[in-house]
Amino acid sequence: MPPAPVRPPELAGTRSARSGATEPPPLPARRAILRTQAQDDAARAAAATQVGGGDILITGSRLKTSGYDSPVPLTVIDASLIRHLGHGNAADVVRLIPQNIATQSDATAGNGFSADIGAAFANLRGLNPTFGTRTLTLVNSRRFVPTSTGGQVDLNLIPSVLFGRVETVTGGASAAYGSDAVAGVVNIILDNKLEGFKGVVDHGQTARGDGQSFHAAAAHGFKVAGGRGHIVVGAEYQRNRGISRCAQVRSWCAESWGIFVNAAGIQPGTLNTPANISGYNVPGSFGYGAPNYIVDPRSGMIYMSPYGAIRNFTAPASVSTTAFSNIAPAIQPPLAAVDKVFSADGKSVMDYDPGAYGPKNVGGQAQGGDNLSAYSDQAIQTPLERYTSYVSTEYELSDALKLSAELIYAGRRSTAPSIVSATRSTMAIKPDNAFLPPSVVAAMNGASFSLGKDVDNELRNVQRVNAEVFRGVIGLSGKLLANWTWDAYYQYGDSRRHARANYARQNDAFVMAIDAIRDPANPGRIICRPLSPATLATFTPAYQAELQALYASCVPLNLFGIGNMDPAAIAFVWRDVGEDFRYRQHALAGSVQGTLSAGWGAGPIGVAAGIDHRAEQGEVTHGGVNPNAYAGAFGLDYAGRINVTETFVETNVPTLRDFGLGDYLELNGALRYTLNRSSDTLTGQSRSTDAASWKIGAIYDMIDGIRLRATWSRDIRAAGFRELFQKTAPTDEGTIQGRVNNPNIAGPNKNDNTPIFSGGNFGLTAEKADTTTIGTVLTPGFLSGVRVSLDWYQIKVRDAIANLNGQRVTDLCIGYKVLCDRISFASPTDIVRIDAGQANVGKIEIRGFDFEASYRLPLTSLTASLDGTLDVRFLLNHQYDFQVKQSEGIPTINYAGQSGPAVEGGDFYPTPKWMWNALIAYDGPGFNTTMTLRHVGQGILNREWTGPEDAGYAPTLPNSVNINRVPSRTYVNLAVSYELPVGSEDQMIELFGSIENLFDLKPPVAPGGTTTVLVSAYPTNPVFFDTFGMRWKAGVRVQF
Repeated sequence: MPPAPVRPPELAGTRSARSGATEPPPLPARRAILRTQAQDDAARAAAATQVGGGDILITGSRLKTSGYDSPVPLTVIDASLIRHLGHGNAADVVRLIPQNIATQSDATAGNGFSADIGAAFANLRGLNPTFGTRTLTLVNSRRFVPTSTGGQVDLNLIPSVLFGRVETVTGGASAAYGSDAVAGVVNIILDNKLEGFKGVVDHGQTARGDGQSFHAAAAHGFKVAGGRGHIVVGAEYQRNRGISRCAQVRSWCAESWGIFVNAAGIQPGTLNTPANISGYNVPGSFGYGAPNYIVDPRSGMIYMSPYGAIRNFTAPASVSTTAFSNIAPAIQPPLAAVDKVFSADGKSVMDYDPGAYGPKNVGGQAQGGDNLSAYSDQAIQTPLERYTSYVSTEYELSDALKLSAELIYAGRRSTAPSIVSATRSTMAIKPDNAFLPPSVVAAMNGASFSLGKDVDNELRNVQRVNAEVFRGVIGLSGKLLANWTWDAYYQYGDSRRHARANYARQNDAFVMAIDAIRDPANPGRIICRPLSPATLATFTPAYQAELQALYASCVPLNLFGIGNMDPAAIAFVWRDVGEDFRYRQHALAGSVQGTLSAGWGAGPIGVAAGIDHRAEQGEVTHGGVNPNAYAGAFGLDYAGRINVTETFVETNVPTLRDFGLGDYLELNGALRYTLNRSSDTLTGQSRSTDAASWKIGAIYDMIDGIRLRATWSRDIRAAGFRELFQKTAPTDEGTIQGRVNNPNIAGPNKNDNTPIFSGGNFGLTAEKADTTTIGTVLTPGFLSGVRVSLDWYQIKVRDAIANLNGQRVTDLCIGYKVLCDRISFASPTDIVRIDAGQANVGKIEIRGFDFEASYRLPLTSLTASLDGTLDVRFLLNHQYDFQVKQSEGIPTINYAGQSGPAVEGGDFYPTPKWMWNALIAYDGPGFNTTMTLRHVGQGILNREWTGPEDAGYAPTLPNSVNINRVPSRTYVNLAVSYELPVGSEDQMIELFGSIENLFDLKPPVAPGGTTTVLVSAYPTNPVFFDTFGMRWKAGVRVQF
């Protein structure tokens, strides 16, 4: 019987997310106020009235209204709350609402190649696909040039020193803004009205002394031309040093919890290799009686020894007419040489324990043994350096005409480790290898063996990403007649990103270099084995010439032991690879807003209409590097243009006021028509598509203090740059990414080596989403200071663009007879190609409730001796449905409640059913303290598996797992600030500090998160759970 799986410790705790809202004018501008949306809206309406505008533009609408009249659920985080919590980054601010799922952040780098390391994207409700976005990010209510190939906007590049507020619409808003606003909108409003100077400097680190951060920012606003003009300038710099080598710096990571596949340990006996029977549901085997998937500690990368391990692996000879590196001799290690590891000098071998549950024939994770921790190289936090600069100006040309302009220049630099080399079946060592010790040669009996080698101790692969963005806007706005206004603007954005990774293995060079022999003409000299004319003849003339040129500089590579690789051989085998991305956006827009008529007594009828045009062009290049030649690279070159022209109209119609069934009823409607023209710059292909989006909304005041609101909308998301234009490229056949489980193969070993082609699809159509929200806002007069809102939401996405996974395509074809047109079979047991590119195949339906409640208590109402206010705010999201149907003809899976990692490359990210944030703040004269809590409810590790906690569990099921629950966590944060008396209301020196994860809670066990269950990205899920540990920040602010 196998050892009993270890249960993860039940650790409770909380990290906090916080949210805030707009400041009511009567209170000092530096105070932090926490309110529900109803309070936010009322405050904003009052603010608009005070400044003389009367109406303001609310996110989610193109009409200027009082804000309180919007039927769209809206969450506002104001500058004072951001300041008191000590946040100096837009990414931290957006994480304050429970509906945002931070799938891309400085905590989720993992260990693979990615050009987006260090970036932070908004992802409302977890609906973002891997290479696209269903959350629209705006800056000052306008689109921002995409900073990634997937169309997302890096929040690191927005100047936080000038945050006015952050508004989030958690529902479809395509009728107002166009494509991408399926899940909602994040609108970052910068303070273009700043007067005076403000600055901040702060430093922080974890309680363990790592993760050091430094942040400095300053801004100044002033009037010119006698008050007719206004200029604001700002700059910001931040540097986070990161937290590296997870298993070495955190005890919870050193435990190395992982997922092991019981059935993967089966190795059939062949020739002189005895059978190694271990697997679930096999009587007499090591794993008999245990489920198929085992969640346990001591996860290590099997055979990934820094000294080199002789693998228990048998394989027939492989041939190829397309890649020299795919040619390998038959591997048949004799019993005497199985599971051995080389000494440090490479002159002898000793026994090697590969651990339990481990796959003998592929790279993956095994339990225990002599394997290194699976998380020895993972970065807990990505090092990040960022800078932003901002200039805005406004000038009144006349009482009815205003000129405005904005400039942003920003950049980020980030680094992350990546695995240099993985165990490969093509790492075949032949019996005449010149570096082998005689004892091993004797044990080989003329056969070849497969070597497992971890070279990360000698070669440190570091990804480096430099990104920069420029955005310029110039606009005019003015008045038309008494009740109409207009505005128009031109915007240019230029985004560039340069990604580099060193020590990427060139496969052909690697195979040449490890095939080292003694020179027949000079036995004292070691050379690379000469290329076989017969082998060369199977390739094209161009490829033959390429191989011959490569061989001319070949240097033999000694993989046995540690520190024995010739630097010249390293330079020959491992090269630098990179990706350069540039995206340019021209936008031109104009609109009018005003009163169509006085209505019929309930209020004036408002109308907005306009036209938006965007011309975008992107290109991705790789310096002529062929990705098929490398074990890890970024892909093929691609480029394209997208031109979008949209027209829209929106209206508010006050319908009834003070009627028999209520106090007020208003209807709202919007319609947008979109024409999209796309062209592939490299192939010359072009196409045109069109779509319509619309919204209908209503607000109904039953009685004073009770408001009902509802919206129904059709939203769209057109395929983005990467989804359309990325060229399909095959994975490296025989690697973990280049094989699938083929159920048609008899026996326990069902691995089918095949190239898997992934990439874009120029034929993609637009996604369509139907969104419904129904809610209420309660402001009961008899409970002074209490505000409550509750909204039910439903989003149905059709024709969802999916990034298909090779294994998923295989399973759907063989199990359900769908997507079989994406697979080429030589025979039922031999798959020769899988097309896993983008496709419109999915349906996603999510449902849930958003709840907000707040209570504000002026302490003077208790006793005149107390000053200040006590504010409490509670924000909750309960998402009870996350139904995904990946294709017609297959069952729908409800992923709601999953807090284990989603599959890498997936097109959604499920969430725990319950997530909430609570904030408690005291705001007194010159002093503020805020305690925040963030709760992540208990969840499911994997919704497609069944564990002992689930109905119908049996260890004989192929989807059985020993643990399928993830405990909840509640993290507590504390922030304080104190204003030093300086004798002037216009001047301020403020000391501040904060502690996050106050009780230093460990994250729960939740491994997974890659395309194969054989390898986990982390032993927990950093998307939901804090992995940094307790950390503090302290700083000073000035204002004058």
